Amino acid sequence: MAEGLTALSRPYRWPWHGSFEPRRTAILVFRDGEIAPPDRDMAALLSSVVQLGAELGLTIGDLPSAAGQPVRPAIGADFAVPRPHYGGFTGTDLDSVLRRRRISDLIFAGFPFELGADCTMRQANDLGYECLALSDCCTGMAADTLAGALASIQMSGGIFGTVAETAPILELFAAARDAAGRHPQEADQWRSRS
Repeated sequence: MAEGLTALSRPYRWPWHGSFEPRRTAILVFRDGEIAPPDRDMAALLSSVVQLGAELGLTIGDLPSAAGQPVRPAIGADFAVPRPHYGGFTGTDLDSVLRRRRISDLIFAGFPFELGADCTMRQANDLGYECLALSDCCTGMAADTLAGALASIQMSGGIFGTVAETAPILELFAAARDAAGRHPQEADQWRSRS
């Protein structure tokens, strides 16, 4: 276990339980049709986060709307769950997919964030998952609605989770990789998929 490894996020350090473990973390990518697609720079940033996360042992999930096209990071996804509704847990087997993989911590990217990603993040929090919105890997239907959605996550001390940019998450990944280098048995454990 990477005791004490957390990322700088708002309003508290993530994950709340205080120890980031790649094998119990997933990056979930949402795409709702052609509304607010990521620009080239944001897509490249997301691809970097996904690639580094996958190398570390994180699970990558693709959650397109049933009517939309999935975002396919360069390395692909470990699983895909098409959503018939905005909320990824409604009418799907997402919860069982995550629990079978022993996933408890979720990182969200959404295009646009206010639809599938935001709704699913709120559902995930209610189901006991530790959630983080990756703010610079999210687009908005409008600047004010995106700002409002990200702000509402942080209300009441993080009622729906936390928000961070990619920089502290990449720092967390690097710290976990360094810790695994000092403890090779942990690195092997993180890489194994349960």
